[in-house]
Amino acid sequence: MNRKLIITGLGILGLLLLFYLRGCNQQSSPSTLDQEQTQLSDHKGIIEIPETFPEFYETFHTDSLYQMAHIQWPLKQQTDGSPWTKDAWDLHGPFDNSSGEFTRDLDNFAGIITETIQHNQGYFNMVRRFSQLDGEWYLIYYTVESIANDGEG
Repeated sequence: MNRKLIITGLGILGLLLLFYLRGCNQQSSPSTLDQEQTQLSDHKGIIEIPETFPEFYETFHTDSLYQMAHIQWPLKQQTDGSPWTKDAWDLHGPFDNSSGEFTRDLDNFAGIITETIQHNQGYFNMVRRFSQLDGEWYLIYYTVESIANDGEG
């Protein structure tokens, strides 16, 4: 299959994921990270989410001005390697998995919270990293990755 066609198709899937996640914000506040979600288990043990993160996460997804002010611009990285810019940014809405089509995982490594939202069939996943800078949380990295492109140069 033509590589450009595959990349275009994956880009469209990424945009569909964004629109899906954005459109789901009409329902009741599903992005809230409650107490149960602040301590996540994985094969490494308990993952501690700082107590200031859930409030930031909620506000980030419900207040567009706050969101734009809490992104480290230019934000790394689009699938072509170029940074995201304010002019080209689509606001991120709350995560809602009422359809059951996605999974979300959080990880904390050295104070950087990594959120991975993956389609259950494994076509692609979205990765966002959040970090505290001068005492406030910021989105510092965002990408939509294709599982089909892993290993390709």
